[in-house]
Amino acid sequence: LLDKPLPRRFKRMLRGLRVTDKKDIIKITNKLTSRIHKEIKYVGDWRKVKNYYIPKSLSEIAATGMGDCKDFSLLLTKLLRALGINAYMASVKSEKNYEEIPFFLPNTNYFNHKIVYIEGIKGLKLFRPLWVDATSTTSYAQGIDEDLLNRPALVFYNSHAELKKIPKGRFTDETYVTRYKLDFKSENKIKKYIEAYLFGRGAYHFTGVEKILGRKSLSKVFLNEIGFWQSKLSQKEKNNFLHKIKKKQIKIMVGARSCLFMPLNNLG
Repeated sequence: LLDKPLPRRFKRMLRGLRVTDKKDIIKITNKLTSRIHKEIKYVGDWRKVKNYYIPKSLSEIAATGMGDCKDFSLLLTKLLRALGINAYMASVKSEKNYEEIPFFLPNTNYFNHKIVYIEGIKGLKLFRPLWVDATSTTSYAQGIDEDLLNRPALVFYNSHAELKKIPKGRFTDETYVTRYKLDFKSENKIKKYIEAYLFGRGAYHFTGVEKILGRKSLSKVFLNEIGFWQSKLSQKEKNNFLHKIKKKQIKIMVGARSCLFMPLNNLG
């Protein structure tokens, strides 16, 4: 399937893209993933062909404008190779609460998802190979999606298949830091200032979110993480705070000594 020519519809995706250094690989992969999602609609197809799960041909994907993980991965691999990038399709078990199954036990559920494994360009290997989910609506080649971390993956090279291990996530892959400043102007008024720093996977869910929610709505997301506890609260308000703490919606409590008895985790 990868030896077949690239249809004209997909050749347009390569416009303006050129690899001059391995540093370009991440940026180009993100652009291609984004362009694929503009052209192709995800439609799951788990029908077998002669007892195998086989991607559609590139021409069929172009004609229908639809595909699933097999087809998205096939297309992304073909586009990357057209630019001289060493990319290969791979199979993995995709789920967040992953539990590794011993490989010596017969099982038909080791792998349920197709992704793309990127090693580098000719003569230059990446220090940290990329594992890219082409079906992810957020292009994030610089990190690894949460439901792919720390598990085996079967990489399909041109002449053979090789079992590899997707690494664990790094701290820099997903960081979420919130800084709060409280200004006690008077007994009845407190001003709250919030700075939020999001990196990696912690940030890409907020990409463009201000355009969707608006700045006021976005501020409420962070303001609601602070609770104020005092004796004048009604029983209903106290119960509401306790419920939010239990659901981990409140991370900071401000108040008198009674705050020390709040059921907060990692009390500091």
